[in-house]
Formats: sequence, structure tokens, C-alpha cells
Amino acid sequence: MPDGSPANKRAGSREDDELMRAIAAGDQRAAKQVVEHHLPLLMSLARYMLGSDAEAEEIAQESFLKLWKQAKNWQPERALIATWLRRVASNLCIDRLRQRRTTSLGPQDDQPIAPTQQRNLEEKHLTHRVNQALDQLPERQKLALTLCHYQGLSQQEASVVMEISEHALESLLARARRGLKISLQDEWKQLLPDQRGVGEYGEADLPQRVKR
Repeated sequence: MPDGSPANKRAGSREDDELMRAIAAGDQRAAKQVVEHHLPLLMSLARYMLGSDAEAEEIAQESFLKLWKQAKNWQPERALIATWLRRVASNLCIDRLRQRRTTSLGPQDDQPIAPTQQRNLEEKHLTHRVNQALDQLPERQKLALTLCHYQGLSQQEASVVMEISEHALESLLARARRGLKISLQDEWKQLLPDQRGVGEYGEADLPQRVKR
């Protein structure tokens, strides 16, 4: 999990400012360093939000392009590069999800799975149902879950990325968990037995079930 201590934030901010100045001056090594360091987190974020490696790559590329355009106007200590990129990628993902929902009558089904054993088929069906339930959440609720569960951000860090208060983030998380429980009410008993913890609203640790 990222270290959000003030000392580390100041050090990270200074390093980011130096990198952005170098990128603005045309330093390709600095640009490569930023891509190598931040590409995995952007790919992970976009993959969980969109469920597609190809779209995740497009989101990452577009996010970096926006960062390069911002290099000459980068404001020192305004935001860490990681926070800025997550924010941009999050907004791009939300835009894509909204476009999907205006052009599709419902969630797309996975490719047919050839069953070899009944248990494997049931496990795959359950995983698919969890993914489907996540995809049906409002975009910002899904983003809150993605940042906190899959990206490993604290609620404070996630609220900064989403530009909302921690209280608002907690509200999004609570509504997302309630929504998942309602959507998965038929599968809930299957989800509970093999999970270690049950949350405030009785939700299992659903992220373990999600495979993107």
C-alpha cells in the first residue's frame, strides 16, 4: 500500500517536479521512467473498471499523452504524478462505462465456457456473476471500490483521486456494497462460506472473487 506520510509526499512531490521539468525539456529517459513506474497501476485500474486488456492499454496511453501535454504547465506540489494519472484514468474509464450503457441494452456475456467439471463450471459462473454485479454499479461506486480494494489506496488517498471528501467516499463504498449484496442475493450463501470476513453490511470480501 502506498506510504502517504507527509515526509514521503514531499519527497515524492520534489521527485515528480524534477521529472516533469525534464519531460518538458524533451528528456525521453524521464518520460520512460514515468511510464515504467506508473503503467502497471494504470493498467490495473482500467482493467478492473472496464474488464478489457485492450481498453486498459488505450486508457493508459491516453493518460500518459495527457500528462505529456501537461508537462510544461505542471504546477509544483499541486499533485503527485500517481494521483494525477489515476484521476485522469478514472475519468476516462467512467466516460467509457457511460458510453457503453447508452449503446447497450445490458451487460455483455463472457465467451462460452466449455465445462470439464461441475465444480469448475459453478466457480466460473459465480465469478462471472460477481463481475456482472460490479459492472452494473454506478460508475463512481465502482471506481471507489476499485481504488480501495484493487489499487490498495487508503480512503484518504482514494478521496483525493476522486476529488471528494472522505465522508463522501465512505458513502459511495457503503452504497456499492449494499448494491452488490442486493444484486447477488441468490449467490450470497455461496460467497460467504469460503471468505474470512464479513463486513458491516454482511458483505463478503468480494474482490477475491473478481478476475479481470
